[in-house]
Amino acid sequence: MEKFAVFSIMAVSFFATISAQFIVPGKCQNVAVQQNFDTPSYLGRWYEYQRYFSFFQPDGKCVSATYTNFNETFFEIRNYLVNANTNEEEILLGYGYQSSDTDEGTLRINFPTTGEEDGDYWILGTDYSSYSVVWSCSNAGGQSLQLAWLLTRERVPSNETLSAAQVIIDANGLKGNFLVTDQTGCPRDP
Repeated sequence: MEKFAVFSIMAVSFFATISAQFIVPGKCQNVAVQQNFDTPSYLGRWYEYQRYFSFFQPDGKCVSATYTNFNETFFEIRNYLVNANTNEEEILLGYGYQSSDTDEGTLRINFPTTGEEDGDYWILGTDYSSYSVVWSCSNAGGQSLQLAWLLTRERVPSNETLSAAQVIIDANGLKGNFLVTDQTGCPRDP
């Protein structure tokens, strides 16, 4: 249970920083979200290939997120990582849903143990079978606070997959320094 508590504390830090770590002068840029988003096709396991720096998972490796159907409105989220310093597995459970009646990839997520409100989780582009580019942004004063992830279906994605995702990243002007997530030496497939 301690592992869950540690990850929950890290998640609280995430929401306490307005769901973002990459600070950009000015307001959140306009981005193009996935149209005709198909939630059932998005479900399943995704591995974190790269992300913007975040305080809530500074030493995470073997990071994955598994989305499963809960009901017609909500899906369950199971975030998993291994702490690179302690080699302890950490799990955070939550839920997500589409944030509007449109067919866009604008999702909202929540991790109840954090006590925070729902956060944005926008799918900028996905082919459902190999990559997903995810983004979140909040305006704070004269700057925007952003998070971005490149998720892949494989721990070690192909160059073709990375190239397809890079097109989405470039088209949306994501200019943060992405950190590649260590997916080596993972103890098991969570």
